[in-house]
Amino acid sequence: MDLTKTFLIILSQILLCEGSYRYWSPDGVKNLLCQEYCFSEPTTIRTNHCCACKAKPIWELSFTNTSYHQLDLEIFDVQFQRTKLFSDNNSTYFSFEFEAGKLEKFPENYCEFNIVKIDVTSNKFREIVNLNCLLSLDTLIMAKNIITHFSNYSFIGMDKLRVLDLSFNRIQTMDLNILTSYGVLSYNFESNEFLEIDTSNIVAPNKTMCKVIYRNNKVQDVEVTNNLNYKLETGTICNDVDFSGMNPSPNVLIGAMGDIETNQILKHVPCGTYMYRGSGFICDCEFVEFFALSFSDIIRLYNKSLSEYYCQTPISLFNISINVVYSDKNLIDQMTCDIKDFCHSIESVCECTCISQPSQKRLIVDCSNQSCTDLPQKVPDTKHGITLKMNRNNVQSLNAKDYFHRITLLDLTENPVKIINSDIASLSNNPEVIVTLYDHDLQTLPKSIQKLHPDMFRFGTNGIICDCENRWIGEWRKFKKAKKMYPLVCSNYNNALIEDMVSQIKGCKDEESDNFSKIIFPILLLFMFMGIIVFYRQFFVYNILLLKRRFAKRKRQNPNFWEFDVYLSFDDDNDNVRVCVLQTLEPMLRKHNLRTYCPCRDDLIGSHTEENVISNIRKCKYVLIIQSNDMYNSDVRSSTFITKRLEYKLAWHLFIDETIEKILVVSFDSPDFDKFQYKKSKALNRFAMGFIVTNRKLSFKQKLLDTFNKPISNKRNNRKGRRK
Repeated sequence: MDLTKTFLIILSQILLCEGSYRYWSPDGVKNLLCQEYCFSEPTTIRTNHCCACKAKPIWELSFTNTSYHQLDLEIFDVQFQRTKLFSDNNSTYFSFEFEAGKLEKFPENYCEFNIVKIDVTSNKFREIVNLNCLLSLDTLIMAKNIITHFSNYSFIGMDKLRVLDLSFNRIQTMDLNILTSYGVLSYNFESNEFLEIDTSNIVAPNKTMCKVIYRNNKVQDVEVTNNLNYKLETGTICNDVDFSGMNPSPNVLIGAMGDIETNQILKHVPCGTYMYRGSGFICDCEFVEFFALSFSDIIRLYNKSLSEYYCQTPISLFNISINVVYSDKNLIDQMTCDIKDFCHSIESVCECTCISQPSQKRLIVDCSNQSCTDLPQKVPDTKHGITLKMNRNNVQSLNAKDYFHRITLLDLTENPVKIINSDIASLSNNPEVIVTLYDHDLQTLPKSIQKLHPDMFRFGTNGIICDCENRWIGEWRKFKKAKKMYPLVCSNYNNALIEDMVSQIKGCKDEESDNFSKIIFPILLLFMFMGIIVFYRQFFVYNILLLKRRFAKRKRQNPNFWEFDVYLSFDDDNDNVRVCVLQTLEPMLRKHNLRTYCPCRDDLIGSHTEENVISNIRKCKYVLIIQSNDMYNSDVRSSTFITKRLEYKLAWHLFIDETIEKILVVSFDSPDFDKFQYKKSKALNRFAMGFIVTNRKLSFKQKLLDTFNKPISNKRNNRKGRRK
């Protein structure tokens, strides 16, 4: 801990006893003294926000007896091109203050002093240079200069910078993420020339901060962008924002809501005041979103002075108190927006108006009383449902659009609709969705409509022909229990309900039966055939190969070709398996006249491993494969494990080809065979050529002797006896 910080902590304890200040640091770098009342806030984030606004450095507080000395400026030419700072004082802290001058750049020796405050208001600075040699700089005031751009590289390394004032400049653009790029607690961008401001330069998620000021921007209508796609749910923000005297749009909080509901805003914006002073409320579709909150929270997030608590627009709400509007649902419904972007408009043919009405959670697209022949291709983007008014037009074919899943009301009254396309099913199946088709000219409906509920549709008194082709419509309405208050009538049965006439429609060919026989049967047969093939390949292909070997008459291997009885394939890197094979199994087999070939013992040194396997398995009558964990499943580039795979594959092929007489696959330390060549191992097990050592009901020794029951030495001895 440095001496300054230690001193401040001791000093704060003394001041705390007097009930005034306490040591506070927002980032572990700035050493500040915060007024005691901030620590009575109910949450840490509120305490930090209070201190971010109220805390002061030690040199700014007179009672600490720690002052700073103002530097003098030496000017070498009338153009202020060469200047230097000087001081006769031996102070710890210095300030440089030079207002209403012609400075275009900082004095050439500014890095030589421990400067904590700079004020160059009303000079000629065109840009902000990096002052990172001033490690103790706390306050930088460059108001009333001619700066046009602000970069987020300007103050890298200046962690103690707390206050930045760039008000009354000509700034039009600045980089993204300014607020989180530095540790600055208070920004002042008042009276600049911004055309747009990004969300990342308005709110600072998960960062201790006091405020950012944009008020009285020289361009009143400012676009609020969100180029980094910031969402409120990604963090917590608590800083004051001042937009007084300007009209930023869209609202920064509404634009960052994402998928959360308005009443959840407070979870992510627990503190901080957003000021929009200078005129009455614009009571539109944006402002009404906040009406899901308490009135006190609305005033915090959309703050104005008491004299401005009235609606300035729209005309229908002009001069009505916000308190009155907040309590009257009919007035709230008048808080709408006229949306122009992507609102369908073909002049003199099909001109639509698009009204956003958040209080009813809908976007109203009104194309009624036009000459429209189709629905709009696009509508404005919205998170609410869409009410599409197409009544009294000339729409003859109803075709689905990309926005159909958001339709809550589609009014096609007084349209000569003749065809509803099959893509009608893209409508939401929500029972609250309504499609009015009064005065239609329909003859039938698409069968895809069966995915929807019939009560969604209002067909009116115009009916359709009830015949064999349309009988399914009655069955659909009957099955879905359609309400009779939303009827579809038969034009050829005295306007009877179509569901009541299903049994009266006679002489129809049984389409379902025909479809079943013509389509379902071939499909079922195809699936059955494919299933048999898959089942055969999955479970029986190796069993059939083994059966074929058992009963096929082939010329068998010449016994004189065999030199060994049993080829031993096992993982010689596994200590347990190696000890079992070499110290138990191999001596036991030898005792019963079975000669073994053990690769790790009998392979010729220097011979190619693959050649050894191919050559030596052929010389053996039997093959014993002892599987153990990781015998096959390790790194395939390892020559050892490649060899074990090769031994299994070659043994199988030689057995099927009857070059060797028997295989015995043994699972040494697992209740099942290894996944490598698993289906072959299971097939061999079904033919009594498999064994699981963990099965204690059977004797491993006896299984070996029963399988390898005819040593080649016995046959040779018998042949020698007959020769004698």
